[in-house]
Amino acid sequence: MDDIQPKFLLIEANEHIYGSCLDAEGVFVEAPEDDEPVTIEIPGCLPSPRMRDHLGGSKRYRRRNSLEPGALRMLDTAGDPLAEFWVGEVIDWRPSPLGRERVDLARGPIRDCRLQRDALP
Repeated sequence: MDDIQPKFLLIEANEHIYGSCLDAEGVFVEAPEDDEPVTIEIPGCLPSPRMRDHLGGSKRYRRRNSLEPGALRMLDTAGDPLAEFWVGEVIDWRPSPLGRERVDLARGPIRDCRLQRDALP
């Protein structure tokens, strides 16, 4: 089994975990002045069964069983939450070179990656 400590959790609004992730790229970028959307790359995500079913399903299945946009929760080395960022829907995914069970995701586009301090416990 995979015992690597995740740095991020993908969660939905009511705290269900979509997956645990090793990294996230594009979270700490300054918002472009020209209102260009920001896409978040999430390599090494270990998806929950619900997310895995969604990713592996047909277009019709994904439409009927959509994953709501959620948050990317940053964790400290003890696994406690540090910050949360709102992320958009999954727009692309592929098997990850970081592990057989892992996928690399692209979430977005989003326009605002500001820290959601009030969302933390």
